[in-house]
Amino acid sequence: MNLSVEPIFYTSFSNIGFTPLSSPLISLEIKQFFLKKIVEQYWDSYNPPDADYQGVYILQKSLEETFFGWLYNDVSDDFDRANIPYFICYILLEKLTFSQLNVIWNSLEKGPIEVISRDYPPNNIATLMIPHNDDYQPLRLGINIPQAIKKKTEQALKKEQLMNLFITNDSNITMAEKTNKTKLDSDEVLTLSLVNSQVDKSLFMNPLTIETILKNLLLKPIDIQGIALISQEGQPMITPIGIDEETTSILSGTMLYVAQTTQAELNWQEIETLSIRSQQGYLILAYCTPESYLLLKTGKVLTGLLEAEIGRTVKKIQTILQNSDASFIELIDNPKPIKNTFYLEDKSREEWEAITETNYSLSEQQKNDNFDKELLNMAQNLIDCYPDFVAEVREIDTNPNIDDQQMLKLGNYVGKGLLKQGKIKSVSVKNLVAAINKLIVPSLSYFMIAEGQDNELQVHANPFCLYKTSDVPSCYFLRGMIEGLLASVNNLPEFTVEEITCKATGDESCRFKMI
Repeated sequence: MNLSVEPIFYTSFSNIGFTPLSSPLISLEIKQFFLKKIVEQYWDSYNPPDADYQGVYILQKSLEETFFGWLYNDVSDDFDRANIPYFICYILLEKLTFSQLNVIWNSLEKGPIEVISRDYPPNNIATLMIPHNDDYQPLRLGINIPQAIKKKTEQALKKEQLMNLFITNDSNITMAEKTNKTKLDSDEVLTLSLVNSQVDKSLFMNPLTIETILKNLLLKPIDIQGIALISQEGQPMITPIGIDEETTSILSGTMLYVAQTTQAELNWQEIETLSIRSQQGYLILAYCTPESYLLLKTGKVLTGLLEAEIGRTVKKIQTILQNSDASFIELIDNPKPIKNTFYLEDKSREEWEAITETNYSLSEQQKNDNFDKELLNMAQNLIDCYPDFVAEVREIDTNPNIDDQQMLKLGNYVGKGLLKQGKIKSVSVKNLVAAINKLIVPSLSYFMIAEGQDNELQVHANPFCLYKTSDVPSCYFLRGMIEGLLASVNNLPEFTVEEITCKATGDESCRFKMI
């Protein structure tokens, strides 16, 4: 039985930019799901993979909606930007059967039946028919899948559990070499099939979600210099950040040996943290789950603040790994931090109002303010991520299509939306000074160090200014967020926020004055 699927292609198309192109049977809801749960989860534009990176995935939105496909990173776009993702996704819009699952696995291993050109995208994309007997010539190479993983998907299908699986090649073979091969020998299959063959759980969790959590921790103003998630054998479960893999293995092995020896000799329960302090800083090992630990290298930092941030990060990692249950079944409606993808589609006003209404709706004033569709969409994404949205804001700020005034407006939308949607508790205050100290400072304290001084706010550690230089104060998002928060407080007059000093210009701190 052949498999009828609806395709979606996503990449940077010439003269169009990043956008999804799909068959006319793909609804707006399905397209949004594809962008948020596949593109933004499997592609980390903040830290893109190496060239020739390749992956395959299966993700179910429901028992009647199965997404599967391929991800490639092997060319530049028309702006000569490297590391451009190319997603090919096929969607089965009916209840998945065992025979259809077998066709899907065969297709993922063999390769896509159709691709479209980045330079010459077609006007129309039609429904595809995948032959059940593999009788077709693939246009790109797929990835061989271990039989054990196929068996797990069969078990999931039998139990009617939703599937979420992503596997990469993790290989140094070039695309040209791989394209010329008609058959891969067993050694190459083993190399190409797994993200990390040493750690079974890394096959089934979403590593980009973990990476997002670690990167947001790294951007906190507490001088973390390196971070890694390691297995109980001392091996990195995902690529370490700020520490090379060899050093990570050596340090984590030593720390784990000390922790395990101490635990055994003193008959203690599981050791929660192990810390080594020097004049330069700390090396810390923190327990996450029986199979995973967090390794951190920091500079000199206040230990109380550091311990609090490590504790919050460990809880987030525990939630992800424990929900993985050494399988790849994942609740689709679990909220996750996401990366922003910039695209613009022609939609009616009613369609965009329906989207914002579904996403808990921003205010009518915002929706009517020049109808900034992209900014509203990005604002809702940031509100969903708060307070772990530093990496996302920095990524938006570096996008050449987003100007300073749009960043200011985006921050304003976020500030108002955080209070309106209950992400931040509203406060009852009678004057500006109280609003700064009871609302603004607590709202920002999750990701920076700030203090109120009369009608001013002083920020001592602003992650949005990290590695940024400017001739003029340029914290437009933060300025807009402060304005949005203040505008949502009852009984306060309207204030304009002005940034009078900025770390990006070389000043010691960022200072904001409310006028």
